[in-house]
Amino acid sequence: MSWLRNLLVFPDDVWEEAARELGGDFVKGRWLANSKIKLLHREHPITLEVGFGTGDDGTRYTRAIPGASLRPEVKLQLTPKWKGVLGSLAGGLLARSGKAKAIDLPVLDDDFTVFGNKAELANGLFGQPDFVSALRRVSPKPTVRVGMSMSVDEDEEKFCVFVPQVLKNVHELIAITDLTKVLLDLLEENRCVE
Repeated sequence: MSWLRNLLVFPDDVWEEAARELGGDFVKGRWLANSKIKLLHREHPITLEVGFGTGDDGTRYTRAIPGASLRPEVKLQLTPKWKGVLGSLAGGLLARSGKAKAIDLPVLDDDFTVFGNKAELANGLFGQPDFVSALRRVSPKPTVRVGMSMSVDEDEEKFCVFVPQVLKNVHELIAITDLTKVLLDLLEENRCVE
């Protein structure tokens, strides 16, 4: 029956291989419970898992969740840029809500939008060459949450890196993990981790 689960629900064989290559542990899920990869980066645990988005669209996300506590004043989010009228509308609504303001980071070109409360910190994290290089290797374009979420769901994970699909390729899983590791290193350098 595991072959059917692999085919229809979740690529356990790919995730197990990625866990081996990352030096982590593969935790096999059951029919309705997704598998996970657990690993350590320095003293911080990182969990790769699949979750459902908020809302009615049923979108499944692959997310890397670092097990580190952030200082409460750190509130940033990097998202793939929405093009056209929808992007302008979303940016304007967020700015008016007072929840976050758009931060311009030219190094990210026109591919991503950064929202948050500290432009200098955003540049110190998201503008670093190591981060930009790791970001460009993740496909599809990820969202990076550092202490905040644009969602109305208060229980939504506020410190994670995610993409809007189940990753079914070892290299994609390694890329999202590498981005999370670079992010953790930069957060420590900038004294954002408690």
